Amino acid sequence: MTNLISVLKTVLYHPIGMYHTYKRSAEINASLSDKPKIFLLNVPTHGNLGDHLISVAAQKFFADNCANYQIVPITSSDLYFSISISLRSATPDDILCITGGGFLGSMYEEERRLYKIAKRYKNNKIIILPQTIFYENNKTGTSILEKAKRIYANHPNIYVMAREKATYDLLQQVLIRGRDSNIALTPDIALYLHNEPNTERNTILWCLRNDGEVNAENTKLIEKARYKVQRLNITQVETDTYIHKFIPVKNECQEVEKKIQEFGKAKLVITDRLHGMIYAVITNTPVIALNNNNGKVEQVYNAWLSDIPFVKFVSHESEVDDAINSLLEMNNAAYDNSKIISHFKPIIDAINA
Repeated sequence: MTNLISVLKTVLYHPIGMYHTYKRSAEINASLSDKPKIFLLNVPTHGNLGDHLISVAAQKFFADNCANYQIVPITSSDLYFSISISLRSATPDDILCITGGGFLGSMYEEERRLYKIAKRYKNNKIIILPQTIFYENNKTGTSILEKAKRIYANHPNIYVMAREKATYDLLQQVLIRGRDSNIALTPDIALYLHNEPNTERNTILWCLRNDGEVNAENTKLIEKARYKVQRLNITQVETDTYIHKFIPVKNECQEVEKKIQEFGKAKLVITDRLHGMIYAVITNTPVIALNNNNGKVEQVYNAWLSDIPFVKFVSHESEVDDAINSLLEMNNAAYDNSKIISHFKPIIDAINA
């Protein structure tokens, strides 16, 4: 019955999706200027506000640093229905940028979309913005990794930014061997953003995963943190960086700003989401970060955030009490993104290469 419902949904939604893809493609074509183009691909429309934060940051980064280019956002929804229609305005001289995140590898479907783009647009420069790439240690993961090696090897002009060292090593040693100029270690592009500190903070914000990236090893850590927090006279709020609704491009900044405001009102955030940690950082909010199941939270923390006093990565129960106490005592936490901005230069270098 479930399979039948899925088939019926596909039959009903596909013509509607194709219609909207044609419509948006026509709108994009009509809006094009004489400038060279950067097509920003895979702009999210799903409810993951971590991905939307990345998209907002990428578009600001390009606006600030690539004034000579017209930036053309293409959504993941439109690419799902038709890559060729979505990119019918692209010429071989245009740059195709894939948004950053953690969706490449064997856990998500976007890897297959990258294959199709890389095979079809071999004459275009492709730049993959800061990513975590993770292949599971099983038959499926091994099979997808082998295919990925062929895809990367066969594209002559692909550049990949890793947002942590494990992905950089994977690129250097396996996926893009011998082409070190085509890879770089750069921060998650959401760290390009920053907000003014909020002086009115009155909650402890819990932002915990409930999906396939849950780390079972966090169970006792979280129990201890909840026990500690319940004895404090501070309002607790449960939140997530995922909301269950479709978010069109025109509403993206608004939804991201709502989440920024929510994090900015917290005295402390406790999270196992990578972008829970990053929302806290860019809003100058003290945060306890726990690892997810593929290690990307710890990897990004170690690479870019370990020297920020108001960010504490916790991996043992013995660290919980001290982390909560010290962060709640902290006043005037401030994230200075000027220290990290220089690390985004490899993206500009790839555009200009």
